Amino acid sequence: MTGGLVRAIVAVLAAGWCLTMAVGVGAQEATPASDPAAAAAEQARQQAEASASNPRFDPTAYGFGGCMNEPPAEARIGATVPPGVDLAVIPNAAGWLVSAPRGGASPGAPVELSLRDKAGARNRMVYADIYRPDGTFARAGSTLFGSRDTKLTYPLDFRDGQPLVPGSYTVIWRDTITDRFLACDGFVVQGA
Repeated sequence: MTGGLVRAIVAVLAAGWCLTMAVGVGAQEATPASDPAAAAAEQARQQAEASASNPRFDPTAYGFGGCMNEPPAEARIGATVPPGVDLAVIPNAAGWLVSAPRGGASPGAPVELSLRDKAGARNRMVYADIYRPDGTFARAGSTLFGSRDTKLTYPLDFRDGQPLVPGSYTVIWRDTITDRFLACDGFVVQGA
């Protein structure tokens, strides 16, 4: 009787395992973790969504280039705007100095970017996102020490940095801790 009971239990377990395998095989949904193509598609979707909601560098704005669609002054960190200063006319007037190649950059050559807090009230961890002409972006982090510049070189310092290709690039600086907008800048890579 004991042998018959054991065989019956084994048969039931084997049948259950076979049923589980038959139903489970091929029924898995593709997820970014299990499918590299799904992961790439999800990353592209997230980048396109982020790109659409961010300020964009326009090389013709203000006569010398500037960012359009920046957040209002009250939404920025360090936004101490002097009376009479219109942030729509003077980009980054809220206490931040930015630097990027103003005369254009060459394809394939690295570019130096910098950010400085004019008030320099404290040290701050920051990051920069560079939006490429195709809408994808690369990110690098740094630390501001008081009123000294922090500098990053694209593509060398950037995760997912790629050689420069012709087109307009937007640089968005944010506070690492709060993720709040600090400043926007950009540059143009001339055709080869």
